[in-house]
Amino acid sequence: MSTIPRHRLLLYGLVVAAGLVVWWQVRSPRVPTSPASAPATRSPTLGVPMTAPVVAGARPLLTPAERDPFAAAAPPAVAVPAAPVVVPAPAPVVVAVPSPNLVFQGQVTAPDGQRLVFASLNEVTLQLKEGQALPNGYVVKAISADAVELSHPPTNTSARLELPAAPSYEVR
Repeated sequence: MSTIPRHRLLLYGLVVAAGLVVWWQVRSPRVPTSPASAPATRSPTLGVPMTAPVVAGARPLLTPAERDPFAAAAPPAVAVPAAPVVVPAPAPVVVAVPSPNLVFQGQVTAPDGQRLVFASLNEVTLQLKEGQALPNGYVVKAISADAVELSHPPTNTSARLELPAAPSYEVR
């Protein structure tokens, strides 16, 4: 006994279904439309006359919309009082105090008793004297046995360069 393959069975079913659809379309009566009996209206968007089919129990024609449902509706304008503008106070100007960048190189006491101090600033050796203005903006205020007092006039600050103690020599 031979069996029909499954794909052939599906193919036969599709052919029968297509035949039924065609038969149904041919058999169903057409609804006659009469342009004389239908009220002629104009399409609001296209401007062409529209006619309504005359069918028992048919829905009435749609009326044109009052507004476009897809357009964004603008909300009514509401007057908002302007907020007062607050201007922040300017930030205080902070002037950075430059570091002296002085490196002690040595000191000597001259025969007349004056102390001479040598320091380097950016690889340049300077002899420091009281009242001397340095290239970095500092002024030598005083030279004592243990430190050199410096002042920076633009920022009204002071700095100190510590001097090492004099070496002690052993006498026999």
